Amino acid sequence: MLSENLDKDFCESLHENSITPISQYVRQLGQNKTLWVINLLGKYAVENVSDIIEQKNSYTLKNTGNIFSVKEISASVIQSEDFLLERAEKIQSATKLNMTILTPASFKSDKKYMLFPSEEHILKGLIRRWNSYSEKYAIADEDAEKALILGTKIAGYSLKSSYYELKGIKIPAFCGELRFSNKFSPPIAELCKLLMCFAPYCGIGIKTSLGMGAVSVDFCEK
Repeated sequence: MLSENLDKDFCESLHENSITPISQYVRQLGQNKTLWVINLLGKYAVENVSDIIEQKNSYTLKNTGNIFSVKEISASVIQSEDFLLERAEKIQSATKLNMTILTPASFKSDKKYMLFPSEEHILKGLIRRWNSYSEKYAIADEDAEKALILGTKIAGYSLKSSYYELKGIKIPAFCGELRFSNKFSPPIAELCKLLMCFAPYCGIGIKTSLGMGAVSVDFCEK
């Protein structure tokens, strides 16, 4: 529905890249009320999508005929990745954090869907998305990446299996809560905080541009 309103060349570029600069999801708030969250990661996405979103007051799903009327639009702009760096620096501790998976998430390994998340898949995915987004602060230190993964553990979880239906295919997935415990040096702790501040904007796992893998993150002191 969104791509039908976007520039053709821009849409083709989205299909060509494994990591797209759009992350979105939908949550039902009531019987006739839906929240549609669209994250535009970088200037290229903002320039091609933001004006269209702001100008349209309704959308139509062609395959069902459903019409969605836009009642309210709110937007927040992050001028650069420095904002996320500063936000991460203000967080006192990253030793424990909770991640809530808002929409069904899934990972793929050896061409198979994973029914349970792993620290490695979550963190490597966040690093790839950060490097695709950031123009100034790419994470290219393999030793730092290894230290981050080795020092991060899933300490608890409350998950349930789910499916995400897409074009008639049901993708095995999960949603719920993950609790992480971390133990590493201060520089790696800063890296962890940065990625977890970025996670709500980019999501985790596969098909985040199509509504999967939306998350929120809470940092805990205890």
